[in-house]
Amino acid sequence: MRLPRRSFLSLLVPLALSQSGCVGLTAQLLYVIKGDPQIPAEFEGLEGKRVAVVCVANTSSYDPNSASTQLAHAVSGLLRKKVKKINVLRPDQINNWIDNNNWNQVDFREVGKGVNAEMVVGIDLEGFVLHEDATLYKGRASATVRVFDITRRGEKVYSFSVPNFTFPSNGGQHVTDTTDRQFQARFVVELANHIARHFYAYDVKEDFGRDATLLQ
Repeated sequence: MRLPRRSFLSLLVPLALSQSGCVGLTAQLLYVIKGDPQIPAEFEGLEGKRVAVVCVANTSSYDPNSASTQLAHAVSGLLRKKVKKINVLRPDQINNWIDNNNWNQVDFREVGKGVNAEMVVGIDLEGFVLHEDATLYKGRASATVRVFDITRRGEKVYSFSVPNFTFPSNGGQHVTDTTDRQFQARFVVELANHIARHFYAYDVKEDFGRDATLLQ
């Protein structure tokens, strides 16, 4: 039996809400109604710009293994690959400026000016944890992301929050199946995807089955 269109949509709404919030809901409804699998970028202002990605956390040390450094690298790589005509500064260029200028991790615009960026994507990383308990890996983190236009006197032109990102969203991975370093690298990649996709269009199907790839 074929469900009426209204009944089908009423079943889809709770599913979409459980998957990825309001943005995901809208995109998935459009996918069903129009058959369009692409979710458009929420902010397109990075296209064709010289961009610095800066990530800070309470435990930031700017070493290669810190979560903030890895997240900046991962987001930079995704923007470089996905955003048209963008010029993303290398993370080591940014870190070198920070190391040489005693930056206090407060004003992202100061970094942007120092490295001659046109735009700065500033990420405040909070509550980054890898373990659910002593036997289970389950990553959790929150973040606030702000974009500053240095060419307009550092005006904040876009911002969003990631209040409680969890991976995997269901269950976890046993500690005997991986290591802290391996799981952190995977978790950072997932968080970076969640953040970076605000700046480019992506396929709605990417929202489904991400947990399953953890087992591959």
